[in-house]
Amino acid sequence: PVVIPPVEEITPTWIWVIIGIGVALTIAVVVLIVNTRRVP
Repeated sequence: PVVIPPVEEITPTWIWVIIGIGVALTIAVVVLIVNTRRVP
């Protein structure tokens, strides 16, 4: 029998979801810091 290992799912979808949330949070923090620094 030919056994094919599941190589296609190296990066599950939940990893991309976590990365997306982390990037969104970091962008939000940077925007907030820039906005607070611009205010005199």
